[in-house]
Amino acid sequence: MIAEQTAEQWKQRDVRFEPTMSAEEALMWRVETDPWLAPSGGMVIITDTPVDIEMFRRRIAYAITQLPRLRERVIEPSSPLARPEWQTDRDFDLDYHLRHVALPAPGERRQLFDLAIRLLDDPYDRSRPLWMFTVVDGLADGRGAVFGKLHHAVSDGTGAIRLAEMFMELEPDAPQPPDVDLDEVIRADLDAAATRDGDAVGALVAAAVKAPLGLARAVAGEVALSLADPQHAVEAGTGAVESLAGAIGELTGGDGGEGSPLFGQRSRRRQLEGLRVPLEDAKAAAKALGGTINDLFVTAVAEGTARYHARHEAANSALNLSFVVSTRHDDEAGGNAFTPTMVRMPPGRHTLRGRFEILRGHMADKRAAMEEGGNPLATVAGLAAALPTSAITRVARDSARRVDIATSNFRAAPFTVYISGARIVENYTLGPVMGTAGNITLMSYDGSLDIGMVFDPAAVAHPGELRDDIAAAFHDLLAEAPASDPPTRP
Repeated sequence: MIAEQTAEQWKQRDVRFEPTMSAEEALMWRVETDPWLAPSGGMVIITDTPVDIEMFRRRIAYAITQLPRLRERVIEPSSPLARPEWQTDRDFDLDYHLRHVALPAPGERRQLFDLAIRLLDDPYDRSRPLWMFTVVDGLADGRGAVFGKLHHAVSDGTGAIRLAEMFMELEPDAPQPPDVDLDEVIRADLDAAATRDGDAVGALVAAAVKAPLGLARAVAGEVALSLADPQHAVEAGTGAVESLAGAIGELTGGDGGEGSPLFGQRSRRRQLEGLRVPLEDAKAAAKALGGTINDLFVTAVAEGTARYHARHEAANSALNLSFVVSTRHDDEAGGNAFTPTMVRMPPGRHTLRGRFEILRGHMADKRAAMEEGGNPLATVAGLAAALPTSAITRVARDSARRVDIATSNFRAAPFTVYISGARIVENYTLGPVMGTAGNITLMSYDGSLDIGMVFDPAAVAHPGELRDDIAAAFHDLLAEAPASDPPTRP
């Protein structure tokens, strides 16, 4: 459930990063080399007035001094057993990461959403820090917007929201941070790095030590056997790929059967849709049904998708839905602490309550199994560490094909916040599609559930229809408890 927080609690959270990527983060860094599997997402923030670009720039500059990761780039390891590390970018350029554009007339919402998709699809420059903000003016209703994106190797969605707190204010006239000299900050980082031990052999040994000891021994053993028996190398490689496929299948539920026949085609095209649902009404409905807001959310997605299928003569289709289980502690921010898993909605006609009960039970079972058996994403990342990237992406693509819709649920501030004096009125998260038919991500903010829907139009031929079907499913679910306002489409 969505916990209540005071403004003080919301702002007073630690932000910590490790100098070396975790195995999971290294995996996401590697799979991005296949554009179909790009693991990163973005966010469209809509404000009541245009954002003051100079005030925003000043706040971002200050945040960069407080969060070293925002001025660091990825350094590939010299040892095949080590993971990528982070080092200050000596050529850091704030103007590259912070941009300012205006929508052409008439400045409609559709134009903003389409711009956000183009910005999301623009590949990261992997030689620079992995984030970007674009301040957008020219909206027809006099509002403003900010598009932001952060590489998944830096942080997951929950961590990204907490990092965003660094440039948000609790009051419209909040004091501005002090001026900073970013060039001086970069020089200080480089001077500190120059004083460290630069022995290349020692660094290589240290990097090898960072790899899991069991993995290092296994790789060493495989090398020795491969030199003595080339056929063993082929068999070992095939076995490693099969083990990875099995682990990913367990993670995604890939052994549960094929998904929707309507969603079989996949492409790299994307379309963004949005939906808003009153938070208090959603809480009341979830309570009346005996579950959580996430249970309600996933049920609405499943019910809406079933209605979409019925309209397109595929009423008895099964549906494979993935959802994210956070492993983050309340006092942590930044980094990655999550694992995805999948539930299968069986074919056939179901009542709303029946669908809710099925999905609630499946998700509870998945969470319990994860708590008992550990994090399967860590297993996948460990197996992938010893394989070439081409093998990893091939297996990942095959597994993603079995997932119809990916879902995520994040919690932002439960009260109004501001960006450089402009009030934030809406938030839409653009979750990574990664070869699925679409990603639907819910973010709770200031009494609303703001839902971003990123669809692959090759799979979902009528994205607007599916959005409306999900809105109708939410409306019917909210009817299970007294409702004050229906869901709205931006």
